[in-house]
Amino acid sequence: AGGPRAQRNLHFDDVRTQMTAEQLAQEFNKRNPRHKVAFVACYVLELLERIGRPCCCVEPLLEGRYHKHNNNDGHVGSDRDTPQAFSHFTYEHSKRKLLVCDIQGVADFY
Repeated sequence: AGGPRAQRNLHFDDVRTQMTAEQLAQEFNKRNPRHKVAFVACYVLELLERIGRPCCCVEPLLEGRYHKHNNNDGHVGSDRDTPQAFSHFTYEHSKRKLLVCDIQGVADFY
């Protein structure tokens, strides 16, 4: 919904969200957890040769077995402790202002 400008802004919001999650992952990793976590870098790609120059988000393919560890409705989809610990950490570290959830990826690379 919304026009091309609104769609473009959503893509940049997605990238900012991913960057925030990675910054929190670096803070989490400073505490020397058993398993460190990381988030893939994603980018906004403007398709210059298409009509209207639309944008899309792109990120590298993660090789390996993909898991959805949790979501924003409280579902826990794996028996891994690290994704749940990271989600909890983000909530506490941000003084209960942020919660990184909907954790999905390969091993501890989301």
